[in-house]
Amino acid sequence: MDVTASSAGSKTNTAENIGSAETGPGDDDASADLLVTAPDLVAEKSNDVDGSTQLGYSWTWQIVVENTGDASAVFDDGETVFIDEMPTSGMSYEGANVSIETGVAGNLSCALGGNFDNVIQCVADGGQVQIDSVGKFTVTTTATPSTAETKNNPDGGVCEVDPDTIIVESDETNNSCSDPVVVGEAPDDYYVEPLGVCGGNTPCFSTIQDAIDAAFGSPTIHVAEGDYPENVVHDADALLEFGWDPDFTSQSPATPVNLLGPDLAL
Repeated sequence: MDVTASSAGSKTNTAENIGSAETGPGDDDASADLLVTAPDLVAEKSNDVDGSTQLGYSWTWQIVVENTGDASAVFDDGETVFIDEMPTSGMSYEGANVSIETGVAGNLSCALGGNFDNVIQCVADGGQVQIDSVGKFTVTTTATPSTAETKNNPDGGVCEVDPDTIIVESDETNNSCSDPVVVGEAPDDYYVEPLGVCGGNTPCFSTIQDAIDAAFGSPTIHVAEGDYPENVVHDADALLEFGWDPDFTSQSPATPVNLLGPDLAL
């Protein structure tokens, strides 16, 4: 007799002897235990800015996919292992980097696609991909906003391991993942001071170039006195204000700012 299990766990099959002949006490029944194992794929998403940032800054979205079950999950060539349909409004992305931590065999290929390059898709490429029990891999992408609003990931799509339900799992309810990032308006003022303290003013940078690179829109960059061993290329719309004291309480044209690099390109 063939038996097909629909869930994982220990299965007990008990049979009763209903014939007319018995050989003795204890011969009425017989039982057998069968342990059924199954994979359980889980996806968890996080960001590296504690859920909030400002325009002018990027962040990394990280998705950790793990098999927490007690059997391997096997995807055939071309089958989708993971997909993340990230928000499109006021967003751009760079990279779909996959890192195998342990217990994953085969070529797992991840790439950005979709109409707006906002979809991460990881597929079995060139053969089977097997994720063993406690097998784990990580996918990361760099997200850059151009509008201030909450960026829900996913936004109208899915973020899911085994999105096509190819694998029979012990738990089918934990395959999805989500993670929002709140993006605020860019500040009007940026501060630069060699020690990166800026008298407590924020956002604070220790180099002029870092402040220029972070500037969004047309803010003012206040630069404190001191030595700055750097080349500066000012290709933003920000206004540079020199001559500030380290605490940014007073400004004087006599306050020295020394650019120790060969040039300042404005």
